[in-house]
Amino acid sequence: TFARGLKIAAAIRKDGRIDAFVAGIGSGGTVSGVGKYLKERNPACEMILADPVGSILTPLVNEGRTVQPGSWLVEGIGEDFVPSICHLELVKKAYAISDEEAFHTARELLRKEGVLAGSSVGTLFAAAAGIVSTHAHTMRPATHRFTADRRRVDPTPTIAPVIVWV
Repeated sequence: TFARGLKIAAAIRKDGRIDAFVAGIGSGGTVSGVGKYLKERNPACEMILADPVGSILTPLVNEGRTVQPGSWLVEGIGEDFVPSICHLELVKKAYAISDEEAFHTARELLRKEGVLAGSSVGTLFAAAAGIVSTHAHTMRPATHRFTADRRRVDPTPTIAPVIVWV
């Protein structure tokens, strides 16, 4: 929602400037609300979609192409339709992440960082890694871990401008 965008921007940087925001689409509410807020503050902010292979959203965002949905194991993100509240026009780029890569990334987060996360988080972090590798000269990754009710787990402020909403 728009209010969530306000909270995220305030938690990240005092000026609210964020260069990129990575999210998955379930209902489309986070991409729409946060995207609207961030774009109003910084029109250059890139809304990035992390999407499971098989979802119709990646080809739609990247190529304007409608495809038949496939199947995927990642839960909570990816769609076989565009949700009515989703403002997909805010999304600049989509990264299609395979189930294998999503599950592997989630396991690596546990092994290396001690973060117990599901496959949707693996999808988001794999997409974020792709963004950072292609924009290494202009962006640094920033991630925030939240509980299910969206309370921040990591109390340390992070000032880097790429956000992964998990």
